[in-house]
Formats: sequence, structure tokens, C-alpha cells
Amino acid sequence: MSIVCAVVATAIFLFDLSLPLGVAGGVPYVALVLLGMWAPSRPYIFLLAVVGSGLTIVGYLFSDNGGVSWVVLINRGLAFFVIWSTAILVAHRNQSRDALEQSNNELEKSVEQRTREFRESESRYRALSDLTSEGVAIVKDSIIIEANQAFADMYGYEVSELVGKPTLELTVPELRSDVAGRLEENLSDSYESESFRKDGSRIPIEIKAAPIIYQGQKMRVSRLRDLTETRLAAATIRDSDERYKNITDNLPVLIAYIDRDRRYRSVNKLFETWYQLPVSEIVGQRMEDIMLPDSYAKMEPSINRVLAGEAVMQEDASLTPDGIYRYRRVNYIPHRGEDGSVMGFFALVEDISDLRRTMQELELQRERLAEAQRIGNIGNWERNFETEELSWSTQAYRIFGLTDANSVPPSREQFLSLVHEADRSFVQAALVAAVEIDVPYRLDHRIVRPDGTIRILHEEAVVIRDAAGQPLRMAGTCQDITEQKQIEEQLRRAQRLEAVGQLTGGVAHDFNNILAAIIGNLDLIEDRADMAASDRDSIAIALGAANRGAELTHRLLAFSRQQPLNAVITDINEVVRNFQKFAKPVIGEDITVELTLAADIWPVVVDIGQLENALLNLIINARDATPDGGRLTIETANRFLDGGETEIFEDLSPGDYAMVAVTDNGIGMSADILKQAVEPFFTTKDVGKGSGLGLSMVFGFARQSDGQVSIDSEEKNGTTVRIFLPKAEVVMETTAATETAEELDLNGSETILVVEDNRDVLDYLVKSIERHGYAVLQAEDGPTAVALMANCNGIDLLLTDVVLPHGMSGRDVASAFKERYPAAGILYSSGYTQDVLNSRGQLEDGVALISKPYRSRDLIRRVRELLDG
Repeated sequence: MSIVCAVVATAIFLFDLSLPLGVAGGVPYVALVLLGMWAPSRPYIFLLAVVGSGLTIVGYLFSDNGGVSWVVLINRGLAFFVIWSTAILVAHRNQSRDALEQSNNELEKSVEQRTREFRESESRYRALSDLTSEGVAIVKDSIIIEANQAFADMYGYEVSELVGKPTLELTVPELRSDVAGRLEENLSDSYESESFRKDGSRIPIEIKAAPIIYQGQKMRVSRLRDLTETRLAAATIRDSDERYKNITDNLPVLIAYIDRDRRYRSVNKLFETWYQLPVSEIVGQRMEDIMLPDSYAKMEPSINRVLAGEAVMQEDASLTPDGIYRYRRVNYIPHRGEDGSVMGFFALVEDISDLRRTMQELELQRERLAEAQRIGNIGNWERNFETEELSWSTQAYRIFGLTDANSVPPSREQFLSLVHEADRSFVQAALVAAVEIDVPYRLDHRIVRPDGTIRILHEEAVVIRDAAGQPLRMAGTCQDITEQKQIEEQLRRAQRLEAVGQLTGGVAHDFNNILAAIIGNLDLIEDRADMAASDRDSIAIALGAANRGAELTHRLLAFSRQQPLNAVITDINEVVRNFQKFAKPVIGEDITVELTLAADIWPVVVDIGQLENALLNLIINARDATPDGGRLTIETANRFLDGGETEIFEDLSPGDYAMVAVTDNGIGMSADILKQAVEPFFTTKDVGKGSGLGLSMVFGFARQSDGQVSIDSEEKNGTTVRIFLPKAEVVMETTAATETAEELDLNGSETILVVEDNRDVLDYLVKSIERHGYAVLQAEDGPTAVALMANCNGIDLLLTDVVLPHGMSGRDVASAFKERYPAAGILYSSGYTQDVLNSRGQLEDGVALISKPYRSRDLIRRVRELLDG
């Protein structure tokens, strides 16, 4: 391009030079500018104009002068104008040309892109229609233009066979007119029809149609779905629903579905019986409109919970509209939608009245058996030889120290693992002998509980065999006889004395209840005027034995520090001197008694009678320790015990103590015996010669009086027992006790509430009190007593046991009684008085107590005194 322009420019320049100025001009250079129409860029055009303008000036300067000067200048000026006007026009022309070419190029690209997209869309359509499981066809004027493979498979044709085929030929005759009408009226439609397959069989179909532009023409695309399986499933569902309805209508259970508005949406036939309404009148109604108010109120909390998404089961009793009071078990099951929200719930209502009565009877029998096993501490077990399963009763689990009786089934290995290692071999041998040679399985052995506790069991079992003598199962019992063994071994394995004291106190309580019933009823019999003398003697003997039993329980209570003390300021020297007067016959003539009494002995606060009992037990032990005679010394002294000395005693504070000591020169005790000397029932005497409670009672009395006991002894060198009692910080006063000679009238007509959990004792108390004219209300536990108070307008006295069952003690009953009858009296009756004694064994302020066992006249006298104020 540049060469051509250079040649043209040179030619025009030479031509310009060859002509005179008057003839030649710059206009020929327009031809050079016109070459810019093929220039590669717009600046190139204006470069050509610059070259042309420059050559016009050069031609003016070097051409021959051949004309008028002003004409020549005008000629050259017009040449400049024409050159630049032409350059501008050429540049504009090139710009328009370039824009047109760009627009054409873009149009060609757009057409190409649209063509490619159309082809891709058509390809995707064909691929999608071939991949879908539903039949797809494109129809124009009821003629099939295109069809996918699923459409062809649905009708049993090849795709090529379907193209060009009228759609009505595929429709069953009876539906062709309806389908033809639809094809004429609507391009968009949805309906069900029935068609012929190629083999002549019929096929139910669902058709959904919509308009489509295909190959530039308005056509109809139809999507077809084979309804054969759908209708089969629907029929199956209908059959299932019918079977479900038949089942639910014949079940003895109310079944309902209820929506969130608490309206019945479906119910079974049994609703008609319960609610005396046809099903049609129940469905659509709200629950509260169908149910009785009381019944709905009981169910409403559970309904709220199930609507919150919780599965709920409840049991209650209510009256149903058919007039029957039913126990019902209701299971509520939430029904959730696809989003997880609760749409409603299912309710299954079962009449469990008969089941409940049966279960209550079984539960009662089970409770009776369990209670009998608990009382006797006896469990039962059974082993199945075929399955090797082992079952234990609840009490057996307790005996073995296993608490989770429901989740961990026992096994033979587990049982043997609990048997004490030293006893395991002979227990295994006994089991084998019982099974193989029918030796009775009866033995005592030890077990080690999971917590490490060692218990002693007595087991008995029998092997149950079939007709051929083969063992089927083995059934047996296990009894915890640890306590019996401990008593037989005289509690040598007892832990701390305080724990033993609590045990013996509880035993005394139970024994006192027994003695109270025995003594009380003997007392009532003794009062009969028509009794023969021999019978009266027998009653007296029985009462004497019972009173000795009562004395035994008093000793137990003394050891366990649970006896009531009548503590007063006491001079122990005076007690010792008075005691010496009647001690001599007990000791005997061959034992010398010496008194060594401190002149200024400190006063103490003690129960004089209990102190005398303690001294009596000590001199009896001294007497038995000196069978061939000897010396016995009773000494009193003032002692200050510092911290170092009190450390050897349990719970003893440093301070001033009055001491009374009993020393003998008898056979003494070894160190092993000395360790167990104060344990209850421990004795070295022959059977029948001692109860083993003497030193226990002394120990308990001293501890209850805030004191302590020390024992020093060596074999063949005698024994010294010292009782330390805290000094009383009061001035001694002498008071003369006077007794009223006047005899009280024990009869009355007041109302007395008697609360006693022991039935035998309660019967005795009621008979004894009623014999003296009083009206008696009776209760065996606190809740019953409180109910009697609420239903009685006037009660003058409460007589209550201290220890009661069912969560209310005698003190709780007394508190409730005092609130209702503030002016009435309260009398505690107990053989276990821990709850009404303070730390020194004294009755708390305002508390009246009569200790079991007691005579009938003592009881009535105490009652009369309280009634008289």
C-alpha cells in the first residue's frame, strides 16, 4: 500500500512540475488521498493528506510561473481544501465501512451461536426424553412427530413405528371421542385414559400435555405415565385398608387418629360401644365434645405432651359415656409430617379393668411373698438344666448385694464368683452331688458381696427330674443367717460399739413391742375376778418371765443409750453406802467388801436407779470372778482428766469427773477377752449363767450420762472397772419426795386417739383403755391418725408410739395433733425412745413418756394424770 501511494505521489508531483503555475494546481493530489480508502488505519489517510498538501506547496515553489499570482494562490488554496475535504470524507467512509463489517460479523456469530444452541437443546431434549422412565411424544394435528424409547416400550412398538401414527389409533374405542375433543380444545391438558398396546392388551395411562415450538412450528408435547402399578398399588392399599378396618374394628382396643385441632379423623368400631354414638357422628368432632369432662381432663396433659412431639403412655380410671367405670391404658403416638412437625397423633385406648384386678391380686400375692421373704431374709432361686438359665427372686438379689434385679440376669458363674473363695470348692461339690447322686443340697457357706461385705447363707434345694430320672431344674432357697451366726458367735465380729448399740436398741424396740402385747394381755387376764387360784399363779409366773424379758430389754437400751433417764443431782457416796446394804446378800459371805470413799466427792447428774443397776452388775461380775471367795473394793474419787487421758476414751472431753470403781482380786481376763468385754451378749460364763449384757449395760449407762468406762484386768490378777461421770456445776440440794396417798379414780369418758403400728399391742391398748370407760380411736400409722383427727370434733388425749411406718413418726403425729388440739395431752409409748430423749437420755421438755412394756394399771394411771392436767 505504501509503495503504491509513493508511486502515485511521485507521478502527480512530476506532472505538477511539468506544468506552469497558472495551469497546474494541487487538485491532482486528491487521487493520492482517495487511495486512503484502502488504508490500514485512519491516521494513514491523514498522512496521505499531509503528503499531498506538502507536495502542493513544493510544486508551487518549483513550477514555472505561468499565470496571474492571485489566481495561482487561489488555485493552490482550493487544492488544500479539496485534499483535506476528501481525506475527511474517506476517513468517514472507512469508519462506516468498518462498522458495517463488524455488525455483519457479529450477526454471523450470533446466528452461528443460536444455531449451535438450538442443536444442543434439541440434543438435550432427545437425551432427556430417552432417559426418562415416562413416555414423551411430540404431536402435531394428532400425529406423532417424535417419541422417546420409554413411550415406545410402553406401547410395545419401535420408535420408528410410532412416528407418523395418529394418537387416536392407540386409544381404546370407547374413549376416542373424548380424547379427540380434548386434542381439539386444549394444547395444555391433564387426564387419565386407556390405550392399546401393540399386542392388543390395554394399559391405563396418565397424560399431561403442554404446547411447544418444535422445528419452528407450534406442536404439543405429551408426557405419559403407565398407571398399571399405581392402580395395582391403590387396589392393594384399598384391600389393606379394608383388612386394617376389619382388624381394628374387631380388636378390644379403641383406635383413633386425631389432628392438631383435637378432632377425630378416624376411629374404630369400639368407639360406638364406649361412647354410645355411631362412628359417623364421632369423626370430625373434637375430643372434649365426645368425652366426659372428667375423662378428658385426665387425658389433657398427655394430649399436650404428644402434640409437643412426645410419645406418652398413661393409665387412669374414669367413667365412660356407657356408664361403666373403667381403668384404661392409653398410648399416644405422634404423627409427623415430612418437615418433622406434628400433624396429629394416634391414640390406642385399652380397657385394662380386668387385667388391673388380676395384676393387683398378683401384685398383692407377690408383695406378700416378697414381704415374707424380706422378713425372713429368705430368697429363692431356680436353675434350668436345659437352658442353663438361673433366676433369682428380688430378696435373693438383696442377699447377694446386687441391686439391679431387672437388667443383669444371674448366672451360675456369677453365683460361684460371689461364694467366698474358701467355701467355693465344697459348694461346687455339694451342687454336683445333688444333681448326680441326689444328695440333699443343704449347707451353710459364706459369700462376698460386690461391696466386699461377707455374709453367711443357709441354702437348701431340691432337684426336679423327669420320668427317666434326668434333672430338669433345681429349685432352692437362700437365707441370710449372718445375724444368727453373729449372735451364736456372740457378736465377736461386731464393728464399732456405737453401731452395735443402734442394733441392740432396735432389737429392744421390737422385743418391747412383743413384751408389751404379752404383759398387757396377761394383765387383762389377771384382772378377771372369776380366775382360779392355780390359773392366777400361772399368770403370775408368766408375768414374772415377761418382766425378766423387759429387764433384759432395759439392759439392751442401757447399752445402746436409748433408755429414758431420770437424772438428778446425786452424791455417789450416798448411793454407794445405800447400795452396800442390799449388796451383801448378792455377793455372799465369802467375799469381803471394802469401801474407799472420797470425803469431798463431786456431785454428778445421773439416774440413781441406773447407777445402782450398774454397780449391781459390776459386783455380780466380781462375785463370779471369785468363786472361791476374795475381796471386793468400791472406791470413789475426784479426777481431772486432761487431753492426753481423754484421748483413750471415745467422745470424752477433758475436765472434772467423779469416779466410782469396783475392784476384785478374781481370775481376771485375757487381752482378747478384754477387747470384747463390753460387747452385748459376750460372756465367758457357762450357758444359763449370764446374759452377756452386764458390762454392756454399764457402758451404755456411762455414755448416756456423758461419761465413760475403763477396764483394767490381767489373768489371775483381778479386774478393776472405773466409771467416770462428769462433775455437776450446781449446788447440791436435798428434796424430800412425797407420795400422794390418795388413790386416783382411773375411770373416765374422754376420747383418746391411740396410734400404734403393732397390731397386737394396739389391740391390747384399745381393750385396756376401753375397760375404764374411755372412747378410743385407733390408727396403725401417722396418715391414718391425721385423717381421724380431721374427721373428729373432739379428742382429749393422744397416745402414740414413737416409731411409726409410712413416713410419719410419733413426733410428727404429735405435732399435727397439737395444732388441732392445743389444749389436749400427748403421751408417747415406746420401747425405742431415741427420738424423744436428749443427749443425756432425759425426756425433752413437755414430753410425757411411758416405756414399753408396762402394766395396764400403770398405763391408765399415766393417762388419767395427763387428762387431769
